[in-house]
Amino acid sequence: VEVKDGEDVLYSLVYNITSDGLGLEVKIGQHPTANIELTIPETLDVNNSGYIMNVVSIADNAFIDCESFTSIEIPGKITSIGDNAFAGCIGVENIISYATIAPSTGENCFEGIADANLYVMSFDEYNKAPWNTFNILPLLYEYYADGYSLIFRILSDYSGLEVEIG
Repeated sequence: VEVKDGEDVLYSLVYNITSDGLGLEVKIGQHPTANIELTIPETLDVNNSGYIMNVVSIADNAFIDCESFTSIEIPGKITSIGDNAFAGCIGVENIISYATIAPSTGENCFEGIADANLYVMSFDEYNKAPWNTFNILPLLYEYYADGYSLIFRILSDYSGLEVEIG
């Protein structure tokens, strides 16, 4: 599947059905040619047939040495990240994980990513290796007081927070 900016192909992703047949595993097809943000989709319409499958796994060596990734978005249905999946992705500054349960991780899956921010839904789930090597920050924070609620969300460019008052 090609990821484009207008007519320009930024990179491509390849999907394979997992060994249990219950979901899809993702890996890089064509490497990116410029600094980009990698967003792994949560689902895929298989062959544009209307049959939707969840993306549940990131393959071994899936994005190895993709030095031009500046951020990585991991969808909430990912349950496992393979060996060396993001090894050598030295340009990554931010990782966003929508999974409420930290995905299992293979060996050296984040090797070479240093000083990155990790935005998560649950601190407790990610307070273990290799996740705890990152600067862990809340993806969403809700505060309730005196009948009001405040919801804080990270801005898409990571420059600050947006606040919703309810």
